[in-house]
Amino acid sequence: MRPPSPPTARPPRPLTAPRAGLAALTAAVLLSGCGGSSGGSVADPIPDQTSSTSAPSPEATPEPSPEASPVVTEPADGTDLPGGLLMVGDKSVYLDGFFGVRVPEGWSATLAEVPLLSTTPPGGETELDASALSQSLVLNPEASPRGATLSLVHYEHSDSVPDLDRFTPAIVDLLSGDGSTIGGSSEVTIGKQPGRLHQVTSASGANGVMVTLRAGDEYFFILSLAADTSYAGDVGDMLASISMVPEALHS
Repeated sequence: MRPPSPPTARPPRPLTAPRAGLAALTAAVLLSGCGGSSGGSVADPIPDQTSSTSAPSPEATPEPSPEASPVVTEPADGTDLPGGLLMVGDKSVYLDGFFGVRVPEGWSATLAEVPLLSTTPPGGETELDASALSQSLVLNPEASPRGATLSLVHYEHSDSVPDLDRFTPAIVDLLSGDGSTIGGSSEVTIGKQPGRLHQVTSASGANGVMVTLRAGDEYFFILSLAADTSYAGDVGDMLASISMVPEALHS
């Protein structure tokens, strides 16, 4: 792993999210329902939904069990699956061992791209660069890819982020730019990494959870959304089962 950047290289003030021209990006990030895009870009939004059923509350997303950290082994069936997918126990392990999750029956990855260690253009930054947000993993139900999603998004300029407490409001500000509602934060541990959990209601009515988190020196956020409320239990269970191994990030 890359050693932490020296304090003098950190931005002197909190990251802020630019406000202009973000509606399309915000909708795509919050409502990605089909991860068929390439290059880690954010997928197309799902159609509007009007359900008012809430996704699982923070109390319904317990920390992962002690066996959560995956150890990469041979593929369960010897097949070469996208994103280096392996099985460890009952968990699917993606992104060359970085991310493990208990995938419900009928769900699969529609995007899996290994995140690399972040780099920042010369001069650093004090504003969140929306173009540096890149999806690493998208999981969708096979029968209804746009009905629900769990998405892991990497901030490719993580080496300019001061800390999680300043990264979080910048992401919240960005994602709420289209009228989506992001609730207050609760401190959580996701995949053994520190995070801030928020209840989310998108502008189109989909409910779920957003978690900003730090893994090693890299910053991410996770969105678990259920436009079709019959999938709300699945996305909550996946969030609770996540494992992350920062050492598996590629330099």
